[in-house]
Amino acid sequence: MQLISLILSLLEIYGRCLKAFSVPGSQPVQNDSSSFKERCEELWERVEGVRHKLTRILNPAKLTPYLRQCKVIDEEDEDEVLNSTQYPLRISKAGRLLDILRAQGQRGLQAFMESLEFYHPEQYTQLTGKKPTHRCSLILGKKLLTLHLQTVKLLSYFG
Repeated sequence: MQLISLILSLLEIYGRCLKAFSVPGSQPVQNDSSSFKERCEELWERVEGVRHKLTRILNPAKLTPYLRQCKVIDEEDEDEVLNSTQYPLRISKAGRLLDILRAQGQRGLQAFMESLEFYHPEQYTQLTGKKPTHRCSLILGKKLLTLHLQTVKLLSYFG
């Protein structure tokens, strides 16, 4: 019974987050999947427009644990981004991470925007026109998001 209750809570949170997830100047989120895909594509175009700036400020080692927890990248992707000799510089690692996330579609975009909201709120605001809220995670749900943030805080304390 607790599992069903948790699933229903997560679905409710996810629904609220989807309503809040929109691109400035676009229509509110509707059930029309083609318009949602268009908004996602529009947001990816905004990301591409500031790609140079993003690759200079993003730290892939900081973002990949969250992205793995969201299941938008796997261990292989993380290893490629962080350890491949093809990407010796942090900037090239960040660029490869953006490419991987874009290939993941909507989930990649959502997880990336959430990670920007946590770690780079200024860039989140620049891309979305919204102030960071940290109110919920589109992918993880409230409880897992809280656990992730506590883990990050502990790691930064001990690391």
